Amino acid sequence: MEKVYICTTGCHRRYLDSQRIFNYLKVNGYEIVKNPKKSDYILFNTCAFKKEEEEFCLKKIQKLKRYGKKIIIGGCLPAINEKKLREIFTGPVFTPASINNIDEFFNSKIKFKDIADANFLLDKICSTDNKPFIKNIFQFNYKFLEFFFDRAKGIIEKNYFVRISQGCLGNCTFCGIKKAIGLLKSKSLEECVEEFKKGISLGYKNIIILGDDTGAYGLDINQTFPNLLEKFIKIEGNYKIYIFDFNPRWVIKYLEQLIPIIKSKKIFEIFCPVQSGSDKILTLMQRLHTVQEIKNALLTIKKTFPEIRIIGQFIIGFPGETEEDFEKTLNFIKEVGFTYTIPYPFFERPNTLACQLPNKVSPEIIKKRMAKIKKFLARV
Repeated sequence: MEKVYICTTGCHRRYLDSQRIFNYLKVNGYEIVKNPKKSDYILFNTCAFKKEEEEFCLKKIQKLKRYGKKIIIGGCLPAINEKKLREIFTGPVFTPASINNIDEFFNSKIKFKDIADANFLLDKICSTDNKPFIKNIFQFNYKFLEFFFDRAKGIIEKNYFVRISQGCLGNCTFCGIKKAIGLLKSKSLEECVEEFKKGISLGYKNIIILGDDTGAYGLDINQTFPNLLEKFIKIEGNYKIYIFDFNPRWVIKYLEQLIPIIKSKKIFEIFCPVQSGSDKILTLMQRLHTVQEIKNALLTIKKTFPEIRIIGQFIIGFPGETEEDFEKTLNFIKEVGFTYTIPYPFFERPNTLACQLPNKVSPEIIKKRMAKIKKFLARV
């Protein structure tokens, strides 16, 4: 029996991929080990969302090579910065979009496409490594820390994931992830509903709905995200629904249909990456929404169900962002009244359109603005 050591870093979606890979290897007769020294294969599921995560993964690959095992690199790094990866590693790779190619690397009677998607993260994946992400958390205010640790505890203990789609319909100028995940590919309505029901039957109270571009669900299969949510909230049970990565363009597009769904009080949290409070910057980002549109939509949702948690994400220091633009973001955050706000300093990703934009904001100014928003968030 050949042995495989799996390690993972990055977002929930990569951890779900690793759990599915774990299940795939187990049914095909491989033993999963917790010590790379005892393995025949090392599979590393990577992240390259930011330069810091990319550098962390590259250093980790160098360390993993010292074991002298067969190494397979998955995740977003091979697509986001293949050049850097190939400087240190010439072996087999796969991305989220090409994950079915994993069959080429293992002797498998049961193919990866026939393995059901993962819905929860148990202590079965040998190694989880999110040092860059955890380090970044500490730049935020104590309110977000409280939220983060509550969320982290729940990932293993009480959260059930329904990944409704993969891929994205956006073309944001700052994003390199699109190269790794590809275009939208939705699960069928029936499959999503069955996964949801399974979570309820297993006793899970927190159901996390996610995709790479969650609100785009169904547009490739003649369905819509509100249609799916309507199916979910009709399912009986004592549960809360968390919606991850609900991009503003879809919140705005579906607002009228979302209101009766929000009134059900089943939607407990919405994570909405607004990215800026300046229309000028949103245009440069190609975000396809305006400040006023998303502000009106979020305030309407809060008015409909005041207890709902709305998490906002913002990029600080995008090319062309002036002090006035930055102040508009602060004002926007205050006016909407997010439950939690996650600010990130802008970071260039290889071959993205943002790399070509003029009027770059200096690292010193970005650092000052990050310090300012940290103090601001501690007050609001």
